[in-house]
Amino acid sequence: MQSVTALAHLKACILYFIDISESCGYSIELQISLYERIKALFANKPVVIVFTKIDLKKFEELDEVHQEKLRTLVQQNGVVSEEMSNKSGEGIVRVKETVKNSFIILFLI
Repeated sequence: MQSVTALAHLKACILYFIDISESCGYSIELQISLYERIKALFANKPVVIVFTKIDLKKFEELDEVHQEKLRTLVQQNGVVSEEMSNKSGEGIVRVKETVKNSFIILFLI
């Protein structure tokens, strides 16, 4: 619980990872639900939702229902999303650039 509480005090960009392959043992719905429960801790911080494990399943391979739930999550919360794979390395540079740009924008405001 201390790690969750610490999120409220970080002065950094928050990366929230969603395993879209669901190989982590948690459904996309449960991962979205957790985000919804803790998002108040991210107030006034840039947030990037990262769809991970795209080496196992690409976003466009998800069924339309899951794609729409994830798009809605991003749009309703006014956050940025990216896709990446730790295993293949695909998308990692893009995520880093997005974080860098999000963090800079926060401090320019």
